Amino acid sequence: MKAHLLIVDDDEDFLQSLRLGMETTYAVHTAKSVGEALNLFSKHSMDFALVDYRLQEDQNGHDLIEEMRRRRPMQGHFLLMTAFADKELAIQSVNRRLDGFLEKPFSLTSLAHLLEQLLQSRHLPDEMNVDTARRAVEYRGKVVALTRTELSMLSLFRESPGIFFTRQQIEAKIWPNVQVAKNNLDTHLSRLRAKIPLLKKRLICVRGEGFVYRPHERVDD
Repeated sequence: MKAHLLIVDDDEDFLQSLRLGMETTYAVHTAKSVGEALNLFSKHSMDFALVDYRLQEDQNGHDLIEEMRRRRPMQGHFLLMTAFADKELAIQSVNRRLDGFLEKPFSLTSLAHLLEQLLQSRHLPDEMNVDTARRAVEYRGKVVALTRTELSMLSLFRESPGIFFTRQQIEAKIWPNVQVAKNNLDTHLSRLRAKIPLLKKRLICVRGEGFVYRPHERVDD
């Protein structure tokens, strides 16, 4: 059975090009307005909703996604697309725990790859067992020792999956009331990622401003 994909955009030509490109793999539904999108979302069990940020109505893409979540809290993955991407919008999307942020123009290949990753991620385990007493992580059959700082960083991200932290926020939580050297944070994060390689994919840097932990990002061996 095909997964259901809802695409919301006020550009009819763009909608049709995405439909033609994706309908061999997905059951594609398209909507040009908020009302049409909500109607389709209510009628079908959507696996994905890909929503343009700038809609020709009072609501933007974030507002529409929040309304979809309110109506069906446990349903689907939500992705935002925009031709007007900037740092602030990207960070807002991360903080709203969206599953994807696509800058127009994007290729059908990149969209298909992202959707496939999200489908596979539903059944992926975190793969880490943290022993705070021993300051160690069991990862894929290996026990990795951590420093106090590395453990504090890992705990911060794992306790707040999907939440964006600026560099300043991380420094304030890890080193409260301490003036931190300019590259100190990057040095510790680099060492942590080297010890636990899956963090290279799951601890994501957002436009150089901070980090977000995606615990179920697929990691290939």
